[in-house]
Amino acid sequence: MEDNRFIMYDIISEFYSCLSWVEGDSNKSNSLLEAIRDVKDAIKPNEGNEGPENAKKRLFDDYYQSTVPNEVTIRPPAQVKKKGSGSRIKSGKETSGEKKDKPLRTCRACGQRSHHDSRNCPQKECDTFNL
Repeated sequence: MEDNRFIMYDIISEFYSCLSWVEGDSNKSNSLLEAIRDVKDAIKPNEGNEGPENAKKRLFDDYYQSTVPNEVTIRPPAQVKKKGSGSRIKSGKETSGEKKDKPLRTCRACGQRSHHDSRNCPQKECDTFNL
């Protein structure tokens, strides 16, 4: 891999040195352009010969044993399930009905049998802290 990199650096160096030699002379510039096009045509991959992109694609196709479809169709799912789909927000009517069905508690602060206890008794004085 490193040898290929050094060869590429040498190619670039030779190309720029050729450019510096033909600078200002249109005849030499045209002949260099023709020579570069001839070399390009000689090394250009043919239709039968694969370039690096096609070889990589063929390698993946062989590995996964399938090809990429030309057209991809995406359809929305039939039913969307969101995170936490097992719970829902109940209406006030439902919560009041459930609260009514619960057994009453005896509050130790006020002595009433109701839906509160000594921790959240409405008659209990609020403890406020002065900071």
